Amino acid sequence: MGKEKRSQERLKNSQVQIINGFLGTMYTLAILSFLLGSLYIIQRELKINSFPYHQIEKFRESLK
Repeated sequence: MGKEKRSQERLKNSQVQIINGFLGTMYTLAILSFLLGSLYIIQRELKINSFPYHQIEKFRESLK
């Protein structure tokens, strides 16, 4: 009886660990999405151009 109870406890604990790992992954993805969204909104509001490729091309054309 004792071995059966221990094996059931182990099974229950392993299922809890899987669920905790999944929830941890979801929370991490949610936090990263929030941070990236915040950075995008800040960039848009302050009119920061993170990839100024087109501006560099226009500058080169103006030098010609």
